[in-house]
Amino acid sequence: MPELGSPTEGREFDWFLTDQGFQLALFATAGYGAVPRALRAGQDAHANWADTLEDLLALLPVRGSHVEESHGAGHCLEWKEMANRGLFIYDWVHWKGPYRRILRPTNPITVSDMSDDISKTLDAPRVLGLDFQTSESLDDAFVAGIS
Repeated sequence: MPELGSPTEGREFDWFLTDQGFQLALFATAGYGAVPRALRAGQDAHANWADTLEDLLALLPVRGSHVEESHGAGHCLEWKEMANRGLFIYDWVHWKGPYRRILRPTNPITVSDMSDDISKTLDAPRVLGLDFQTSESLDDAFVAGIS
């Protein structure tokens, strides 16, 4: 859970992470999911994150389609569009967690597939030993400890 009084508590906050193979995933907090320690300090800087998502959609080409898993993306077209551009999408399960993979891209993108400007904007920490292809869920304790 976000710290009490954090800029993201109670509101949607999307953040990015890369796995050991430099694949990219978007994580949606649903207002209460944990945020990695490495990103907490910059939460205020991402206050207008919706603009970044729109920019990312405009800059990244469609690479394939996606497979829905767990509860899927529902009516969130942006998440589906992100998955079609190669990102794995994880959503936090309300009130108890964990983050569950809800969309899996058919052609995942890696950091090397993006321009330096895009990868710097995303500022996605890399986690060794993590593989989004095989990781269906991540719990809050694991996420909170990412530095």
